[in-house]
Amino acid sequence: MSEKTNKNPYFLIITNCINKIYDIFLGMFIVSFLFRHTKESITDISIYHLICYIFVALLAYFTGNWIKRGNRLLMYQLGIITTFIGFMFFIYLQNNLVNYIPLCGIVYGIIMSFKAFPFNLIVTDNIPASQMIAFKGYLESIKNFIRIASPLILGFFLTFDSYFKTVTFLAFLSVVEFISFSCIKAPARKELPCMDIKTFWQKTKNLTYVRQLYKIEFCRGMTIDGTLSTLITIYLFKTDFNLGIISSSFYGITMLLNLFFGRYCKYSHFVRILMLAAILVISSVLIFIFAPNKVSFILYNFCFIVVTQFMRVIVDINMFNVSNLPEVIEYKNEYFVIRELFLGLGRIISYMMLLFFGLYGNFEILQYFLLFLTIFVALMSLNGIRLNHYFDKCSKF
Repeated sequence: MSEKTNKNPYFLIITNCINKIYDIFLGMFIVSFLFRHTKESITDISIYHLICYIFVALLAYFTGNWIKRGNRLLMYQLGIITTFIGFMFFIYLQNNLVNYIPLCGIVYGIIMSFKAFPFNLIVTDNIPASQMIAFKGYLESIKNFIRIASPLILGFFLTFDSYFKTVTFLAFLSVVEFISFSCIKAPARKELPCMDIKTFWQKTKNLTYVRQLYKIEFCRGMTIDGTLSTLITIYLFKTDFNLGIISSSFYGITMLLNLFFGRYCKYSHFVRILMLAAILVISSVLIFIFAPNKVSFILYNFCFIVVTQFMRVIVDINMFNVSNLPEVIEYKNEYFVIRELFLGLGRIISYMMLLFFGLYGNFEILQYFLLFLTIFVALMSLNGIRLNHYFDKCSKF
């Protein structure tokens, strides 16, 4: 982010960090709430996420086609309004939320579709590959600060004594996000036709880096952007592994490491980072499965909070940069639609499996599910290493 005249990266960071506050509520808070208020918590949590991600996948084509022919900034602004309305709905339901889990999943899915998809496109329009590492490093550092402050943030929702005060606070966040996003100057774009998924697929299906990236997104949906975070919450509630301040300290470490990443990391470092991350994550999962105790759970939690975040950041950077390569840029919307479908497929399969365990299994069986997911962590890392080896060899970035 060395171009002083370009303020767009800063407004994108502000916007995404405010959106992170919403994600904390819709993810961590809702999952915790369902654990406290439902007897079949694993089943209900699985249904909530499953319906959400099905709707995200279904809406991917329609939102992608709309954005290609219309204004990306306008759609995200509509997403801000949709988020505010959705939050009022969640806050209004309060304890009755457990009676409307499928509907809540639909609302969450609509919110994600209206915001995540256009945000990805706007990032690729505004952040070149030369600035992408710094952008993602600084963005994730601030988001980790928000995660540390999340108990205070959630306290606002939990301790406000009136619906009016809660809505006022949410309205304030939405206005700040709307103003910040409105300051982004969109680059000029030529008139584009409707999406043509078939043509894009035929032109890119033999491109090594496109195939590798879609494999990575599927494995990502199965694991670090799927059920792994939910499994940590399940273990916290089903055992006496109360980590408290330890988890906050992990986010603090990640915040500092992301600053270092954004300032000093280079594309040539990605392969080594992914190899180390894969070894640490897989080892921590295996140790926790075969020696389940508080120490092994702390190690597993450390690897999930700290290590997998760098896997996610590298995957995001590759995802954004690939969309601007000459073979892909003309079909950027199609590229992100198919990427969303592979990611969504992984998420849907993983939560269907968690739903099966919630309906027919028991808590002890979850460790075998965790072991199964570890295979996909390994596959994601392996494909990521191959992808970045290819980029290094071809000097793509």
